[in-house]
Amino acid sequence: MSYTGYLGSVVFSKQDGVFYGKVEGINGLVNFEGESVKELAEVFREAVDDYLDYCTDEGLERDKCEIDACHPPLNCHQRIYRKDA
Repeated sequence: MSYTGYLGSVVFSKQDGVFYGKVEGINGLVNFEGESVKELAEVFREAVDDYLDYCTDEGLERDKCEIDACHPPLNCHQRIYRKDA
């Protein structure tokens, strides 16, 4: 999934019944999770917005790894995972 140029990985945990992921291509760890695809998309956007606000508040450079600009390139199909356990 993507939002304002930021990419998010997606994993489904059958055991927990939730989707979860992290914002990719940044120097940090920003996680998000939701019980539905709609909720996951909403919390992903909120996580990116929170990351951008944090960078602004702390005077940090915002990392961004866009699909076509990543080095090494992100393969979007490899960023979608399914966890059955």
